[in-house]
Amino acid sequence: MTHCALFDFANVLAPYKTQRWLDFLERYRRPGAEVSSKVVRADHVARYDLGQIGDFEFFDESKRVWNIDVSEEVFFSEFVALPVQDLRMIALKQALIQNGIKTAVISNINRVHFECVKRRWPEVFIGFDYLALSFRLGLRKPDPRIWQAACRKLKVPPSECLFIDDLEENVAAFEKLGGIGHHYNVVDDKFLPNGRLEIERTELVRKMVSLEMLTPAQASNILKIIF
Repeated sequence: MTHCALFDFANVLAPYKTQRWLDFLERYRRPGAEVSSKVVRADHVARYDLGQIGDFEFFDESKRVWNIDVSEEVFFSEFVALPVQDLRMIALKQALIQNGIKTAVISNINRVHFECVKRRWPEVFIGFDYLALSFRLGLRKPDPRIWQAACRKLKVPPSECLFIDDLEENVAAFEKLGGIGHHYNVVDDKFLPNGRLEIERTELVRKMVSLEMLTPAQASNILKIIF
């Protein structure tokens, strides 16, 4: 039986406005400068997610790597606007908790985004049994140690866990540990919405019903939420 649900944050619990960020970078790109080939997967983003660099160094590296000319205040005011809440996923989490399912977040996330979401929409993180966050643990998916840390904390083996992530490589890494993976296929290779959000959310809820994590009535209620 599946006793635990492990959620990615970005583009699972909370959609990210990646196009808005790309437009921002283009707007502040230095005249004549090349467009960077790496945005979401830039090396300094990974180090920021791991807590290896602070806010100012991240800002400084961002200006250099992305060839932008912008003030720190404007940069971070736009940066914190990227994640948005998904009311259906919040309802899904609450239903799982009601059913006695353990829940955790397994996320490559930086401190600024975490603190911003916690302050703006506290209901996103409230209720989870554990938050395995990269900037706290110094680990990033697909490093298996981040899931192992969560499973130890929750006292459940990977085989009893369902892990949901928008990247296939992370799902595959968790499945190698013996867990049940679910690819939440809502973004393309540039991390832009692919138009499948409603389809993917419905498929995820139905999968949880088949795993006896949700009742059909709960699933129906979650999918009816309008926002």
